[in-house]
Amino acid sequence: MTTFRSVELGFDGAYYKYLLYDCHINYLILLKGINKMANILSISTNVAGQVGGILGGVVPRTVKIITTDNLATVTTAGYLNPSSLQGYNIYNTDIINLWYGAVAGFQSITSAGTFGIFTPSISNGVITLVQWVDPGNVLLPIVSGNLASFVGTLGEIQDSGISASSLSGAITQLGTLHSVSVTLNPTAMAAAYATPQQLIANPTASQMILILSAQVYTASTGNTPYATGTAPIIQYSSGGTNGAHGAGTIATAAGLVAGDITAATSQVRNLFQFATGAQTGLSGLGIYFSNATGAYTGGTGTNITFTLQYVVLNATV
Repeated sequence: MTTFRSVELGFDGAYYKYLLYDCHINYLILLKGINKMANILSISTNVAGQVGGILGGVVPRTVKIITTDNLATVTTAGYLNPSSLQGYNIYNTDIINLWYGAVAGFQSITSAGTFGIFTPSISNGVITLVQWVDPGNVLLPIVSGNLASFVGTLGEIQDSGISASSLSGAITQLGTLHSVSVTLNPTAMAAAYATPQQLIANPTASQMILILSAQVYTASTGNTPYATGTAPIIQYSSGGTNGAHGAGTIATAAGLVAGDITAATSQVRNLFQFATGAQTGLSGLGIYFSNATGAYTGGTGTNITFTLQYVVLNATV
């Protein structure tokens, strides 16, 4: 059975209490007077299996220290010195398990403080403790719900200071980026004048489709080009005959012209987002193709492919 006993010793007007564990001095606690070991409460090198000096024992050796000093103090060059070490030797191969910021009561350590692993760097006899950081460590403190970011290039993770909810709110408002391609054959192209052809289905009444860009591919090479029909338009519409004859609100920047549809050689027309400005009356409307003047004729074998990049906004306008 493990037993403990204590002995009080006094010298130079100062009193110390040694706690003896199995007849080995385990740690030193200041009761009153002058602390000969500064703020270090405990130093232990007597770990089973590593008895002896640097060449006569286990390498690397484990050293255990408890101190009331904070991290900034213990990592100051010269913190461990002949006075504070009180006869103990520190080797540059040692691994030091250190509790810093401990709180000492009258006859006991009431709080061990914060644990860290340190390695000694020794230069010209001056010892500097360097805190070892596991590449997979998390740098504390962190906030629940925040996103993580890397510290440097060794893999340590820290709190980014950005909450996930703040981004999810922005994503919800902006919407997910979509891309769709719809091909209209000659029959559909001829019908688009009186019955606009759907490219993107109608969203809910509280949503608005915002076109970011569009491409119109006319595959006429080797086929019959379209004739008649003018002012082609990619527009907002509710479906059916709504927006017939190209009367809907344009959904892209201007630029799609009659010659893009009636081109005798295959081509692609690239269109951008419509001009900056306030948009109203567009919630709940889908995206359709139509044209003015009259229905397209001809176009045997010529398909028109509309490719649209867009987002769906949560907006009632």
